Amino acid sequence: MEIADSSGDDADDDENVVRKELKPRRQRKRKSSSSAAEMLTFLQTYTEKREKAEEEKLKLLREMKDEKKFFSQRLEILKNK
Repeated sequence: MEIADSSGDDADDDENVVRKELKPRRQRKRKSSSSAAEMLTFLQTYTEKREKAEEEKLKLLREMKDEKKFFSQRLEILKNK
């Protein structure tokens, strides 16, 4: 029966821990080269453009509704003649 000397294993583990602690941490590369200010400016302009597009859509929908109402009235007049 062999008796394992665990004191040697503990010393090796301690060395590994010390080595891991001494390793300098790598800094993560930024995924974007844009600065935060540039991103905020982009988001602001994008939001403004999107709002303008939504307003245009609503305007077109109102115009279509008005035209539909006009043509349906006109159709009723023609049917009644």
